[in-house]
Amino acid sequence: MAVEAKIIDHIRTVLEAFGTTYLTENGALKKNKLINDLDKYNKELMMALLADEFIRKTYTEKIADVEVFKVNQFVEMLEYKSYWEDSYTKYSNKIGLTAGGKFIDEATDVVLDFPYKDTVLKAGMTKEDLDKTDDADEPFLNEVLAKAEIDELLEPKVLVNAKRYDVNGVADATSINDTDNLIIKGNNLLALHSLKERYAGKVKLIYLDPPYNTGNDSFQYNDRFNHATWLTFMKNRIELAQELLSNDGHIIIQTDDNEQAYLKVLMDSIFGQNNYVNTISVLFKNIAGASGGGEDKRLKKNIEYLTIYAKNYEYSRPFNDVYDLKEVSKLVKEMRENGVSWKYTSVLTNPGIPEYIGSTVDGAGNEIKLFKRNNFEIKSISKLMKENNLTEEEAYSKYGNQAFQTAMPQSSIRPTVMEKYNEIESNPNELMSIKYVPRTGRNKGKVYEQFYKGPKFRLFAWLKDVSIEKNGHLFKAEKQGTFWNFVGSTKNVNKEGKVAFPNGKKPEELLSRIIKMTTDKDMK
Repeated sequence: MAVEAKIIDHIRTVLEAFGTTYLTENGALKKNKLINDLDKYNKELMMALLADEFIRKTYTEKIADVEVFKVNQFVEMLEYKSYWEDSYTKYSNKIGLTAGGKFIDEATDVVLDFPYKDTVLKAGMTKEDLDKTDDADEPFLNEVLAKAEIDELLEPKVLVNAKRYDVNGVADATSINDTDNLIIKGNNLLALHSLKERYAGKVKLIYLDPPYNTGNDSFQYNDRFNHATWLTFMKNRIELAQELLSNDGHIIIQTDDNEQAYLKVLMDSIFGQNNYVNTISVLFKNIAGASGGGEDKRLKKNIEYLTIYAKNYEYSRPFNDVYDLKEVSKLVKEMRENGVSWKYTSVLTNPGIPEYIGSTVDGAGNEIKLFKRNNFEIKSISKLMKENNLTEEEAYSKYGNQAFQTAMPQSSIRPTVMEKYNEIESNPNELMSIKYVPRTGRNKGKVYEQFYKGPKFRLFAWLKDVSIEKNGHLFKAEKQGTFWNFVGSTKNVNKEGKVAFPNGKKPEELLSRIIKMTTDKDMK
C-alpha cells in the first residue's frame, strides 16, 4: 500500500472514533472542521492522532529530546485535494463560489483578514478609561509577542466598591452569590475575564450593545485602521462571550448598518455559519425624525439590527413567541381613520344553555360532541356602549373577553360538524358549539370548546385569543417576526430608569422582549 493511501486509512480510523465530528454520515471528511481544531491544538484530537504509531512516526520530529508534532505538514497533506476525493469536491451537492477547485468557505487560506487580527485590544470606552485624546494610541498586544502583557491584562481582577441593593436600601457587599444580579462598572473585557471562572458555560443569554463605529460614537480610534480596530475589539469580546454561553445559550449583538455585514462574517468565523439564527430589523425612528444623510446621497437611517447566534444550534431552545401590543381602543380608532375594517365588533353577552344533541368523530376517530345553544344573546359593541353609557375603551375593557368575529376556516372538522348537525337537526343552525380535544395548535391535548354561528356555520374567532389584558386595558397582541417597531418606546427612552446616557440608550421594552424571547423565568 502506498504511504499516502496508508496515512489516509490511519487518519480515517482515528477520526471515526469521534463520530460525525470530523466525518459525515457518508464518510466524507469535514476538512475545514478538522483543520480548525488542529489550529487550536484541540487536546482530544491531538492525543488521538499521536496515539496512532504510524501517524506519530510520519508527522513528529525530535528536537532537543522533545517530540514535536509537525502540524503544518499534516495540514498541507489534508489540503491536497487528490488525497480526499470523497471529501468536499466540485461534485458535492452544493452551489457556491470556488477558488482552485475549493468552495471558498471551505478553504483555510480564505479568511476574514484585517490588521491586528491576532491581538488583544483593551479599548476603554470612556474618557476616564482612555485617558487620551481622540486619536487613540492604545497598543495592540500581539498574542505571540506580548503574551506576558496579555496574561497580566486578562487575569482575574478584584472587584472593589461592591454595593448590595435590596428592600432595605444600599449596603456594602462582602460576598457575591451565583444568584445575585450584578451590575459591573468598568472595562467590559477585563470584567468578563474576571467572571469567566465562575460563569463559563452557564450563561443563557448575552446581549451586546457595542459602539457602532460611526465616527460620532465612543469608539474613537480614528486612524486609517479604524474598521480593522473595531473588528479586533469585537473579536476579543465575542470569543470570550462564546466561552461564557451555555450549550443552549444565545448571543444577540445590536448594531446599525455601518459594521453589521462585517460583524456577520466575524460571527460566522467564531460561532460557525450553522449556528446563525436570525437578523432582526428594529425600527427606532420614523423618517421625519431620523438623523443621517437624508440631504445628500444617502437615505436617512431609522433601522438598527439584532444579529443572533446560538452557542450550539442543535441544542438551542426554541424562541418564545414575542408580540407587539396595541391598546384595542386606539387600534380601532387608527384603523377607522385609515379606512380599515375592524372585525371584532360582536359580543356573546350570554352563551345560552348548551343542549347535547349528538356526537361525531374527527379524522383520527376521536369524539366531537355537538351542542345546540338555547336562549343565547349576541350584541354589538356599539349597542353595549349606548346601553351602558360606555366609551369604546371602557366597552372593550369590560366585554373584550367575549368579543368575536366570524370566519369560514378551511378545516376538516367544520364540514364534519355541519354534516352531523344537519343530519340531527331539522331547523337551521343559529348558534351551536362543539367540545373536542385538538391534535395540534395552542389547545393541543386538552378539551376545547368552539362556536359556530348561522346556517353556514361561521366559526367564532375570539378577541381574547389574540389579546392581552394589562392594568385594566385590553391590548391586541400581534406575533412578531424579524421586523420590530420600537418607535413609540424610543420617544420615552430618556425618562426610563432615572439614568442618563449621552447617546445610544436602549428602551427597556426592547431588552425585556429579548430576555422573554430567549429565556424562561427560573430556567436553569
